[in-house]
Amino acid sequence: MADRPKVAPERVISTVDPEARHAHKTRSRRQDGYKAHVKVEPDTGLITGCALTPAAGPEHSDAAVGIELLAEEPAPIEVLGDSAYGTGELLAAAADAGHTAIIKPWPLRPAVRSISWLVAGRNRRLRFVGARRNDLWLHHRVAALNLRRLLALGLTRSGGS
Repeated sequence: MADRPKVAPERVISTVDPEARHAHKTRSRRQDGYKAHVKVEPDTGLITGCALTPAAGPEHSDAAVGIELLAEEPAPIEVLGDSAYGTGELLAAAADAGHTAIIKPWPLRPAVRSISWLVAGRNRRLRFVGARRNDLWLHHRVAALNLRRLLALGLTRSGGS
């Protein structure tokens, strides 16, 4: 990566999946592949937006993708996020759009664990090669999780439809 001499930042790490990249979850934990970014409605736990990006690179950081996901919002909202979203660029973009950014919020009640559902079971490993197919898989997984959540919230048919 950039901190090591003579290493290209866009180095291909896999001949099977050339779009995959190295990433560091922590200083000691390294992973290869992609990052899933999700936008969750906190009261219901429904996932309202998602994106899949290579695991490394400043244009794929949580804050950079968060700005793109916030651009989809038609009206001002409260943006709840952890410290990865606390960059000046994201805070400025949120303020310019009229959003209120709350970074590292205190829990008012138990959180709905949408992200844990996303990666439950064998879903930490991607099944396909390339970002396009894996992004399609992510969107299908999110749709299935939203349907399961709506059923848990009491979604029923009414009016014969």
